[in-house]
Amino acid sequence: FSALIKEADQFFMQKKYAEAKNSYNRALSIMPNDNYANQQIKLINDLLKKKTDAEQYNTIIAQADNSLKQLLYNEAAKSYQEALGIKPNEAYPKTKLKEISEILANEASNAEKQKSYEQAMQQGEIMFQKQFYEKSLASYENALGLKPGDEPATRKVEDVKKIMQNLADKLMYDKLIASADKSYKKELFKEALNDYVAAVTILPDDKYATQRIDEITNKIKLAENFADLIKKSR
Repeated sequence: FSALIKEADQFFMQKKYAEAKNSYNRALSIMPNDNYANQQIKLINDLLKKKTDAEQYNTIIAQADNSLKQLLYNEAAKSYQEALGIKPNEAYPKTKLKEISEILANEASNAEKQKSYEQAMQQGEIMFQKQFYEKSLASYENALGLKPGDEPATRKVEDVKKIMQNLADKLMYDKLIASADKSYKKELFKEALNDYVAAVTILPDDKYATQRIDEITNKIKLAENFADLIKKSR
């Protein structure tokens, strides 16, 4: 018995646990109730289990890390959870699970933003086709708010604003021309001239207002020349 115990202890010190366990068991076959041998076998079983658990844990962590590297988040999370089942107090898998949770939440948020962006762009186009420009602009600006700096949304906002400005300019132009024509018919040429000039500043290439300006300018000059002649004749 003593020789087997001594042999077992030597194996144990050399971390040859399988051989040590075998020698302790042989010793127990002689003295089954020996406290020391039983404690050593229990200790060896615990050490072997820890070794097996550590090896299994490391293997699972390696698999989880590889899945994470390949952006396979669900598979990685499953492996990290499995690793925690072996070593519940380990910080590393907990940190990685938190990281994955944040990534997935961010992806979900981005997906929702993308969906809202696409809906806003679609609504903007529908309103644009119906010539509801204010509503179209609001939708495109909403899309731009979801994706700041987005080139398609920026271009659409600029296009709609340009159309709206052109419409506003045309409305103001028509109003000035109507006023100018009214003054012209009443031979209130200076008032008419002011409105025609204002109209030309809005639409510089407009021939009608330009012709009217030339016509009125000539009329005013003729009237002034005629007045000078009358004055001189006196």
